[in-house]
Amino acid sequence: MKISIIIPTIKRVDLLEECLAPIVKYSEQFDELYLVDNGQQDLTNIREMCKDMNVVYNLPETNLGCPVSFNQGLTYLKNRCDWVLILNDDIVLSENCVVKIHKLFRSRKHKWLLSGERSFCVFALNTSGLSGMEYAPGKYFDEAFYPAYCEDVDFRWRMHLLDNTRIEKGIKLLTPEVFRKRASSEDRQTFKKKYRIVRKYFCQKWGNGPAQPKFKIPFNGAKPWPSTGEEKGDEK
Repeated sequence: MKISIIIPTIKRVDLLEECLAPIVKYSEQFDELYLVDNGQQDLTNIREMCKDMNVVYNLPETNLGCPVSFNQGLTYLKNRCDWVLILNDDIVLSENCVVKIHKLFRSRKHKWLLSGERSFCVFALNTSGLSGMEYAPGKYFDEAFYPAYCEDVDFRWRMHLLDNTRIEKGIKLLTPEVFRKRASSEDRQTFKKKYRIVRKYFCQKWGNGPAQPKFKIPFNGAKPWPSTGEEKGDEK
C-alpha cells in the first residue's frame, strides 16, 4: 500500500516544521509528500529536513488557495498511491498515528473518506473513490471556495450524496496531537471577512449553512456548479 501526503502552507514555516517532524521521523511510512508553498517562504530548513524523502515542491507565484492546492496535489498523486493524507500545516500528528497509519487504512479499504475528531484539519482520501468526485478534469474540490474554508465540508456533502457509507468521521487515530484553532497570519477581521464570503457561497450552493445543507444536490439542480452567482441562500 502506498500513502502520500498533501500539505498546503502559507506564511508559517515554523509551524510547518513542527507538522513535518513525526512524518520525517517515520518517513518510510509514506511514498511521496506534495508540498504547496502558497506564501513564497524560505524553505531552506524544510528542504534539509526532508532531504531523504520523496518531496514534490509546488511553488506558485501567488496564493492558489486550499481547493486548488488540493486539486493539483490529487491530480498528481491519484494514480501514484492508494491513499492521500491531507494535512493543515499547523497541526502535528501523534507518532502513534504515523506508525499505525498503514494498519488503519488497510482496515478501512472500502472507505473513501476518513477524518479525525477535529474534522478536516486532518483527513484521508482513498484514491479509488476520487472518480465520482471529479466534476471537471482535475477538479475535486470546488475552487470557488477561495482561499479556503468550507471547501472540505462541501466535498464531504457531495460524497455523502454518492454513498454516505463510504465516509467515516471521528477517528481518534487521525486526531492531531497538536491542534491550533486558527493559527493564521491574518488578523481576525480579515479572517471573518473572507469566511463570510465563502460561507455565503456555500449557502447559495446548498440552501443552508455548512452544518446542515438543505438541497439534495448543489444549487437544488437549478444550475451547473461551481458557480459564483448572486442567489440568496438561507443564512441560518
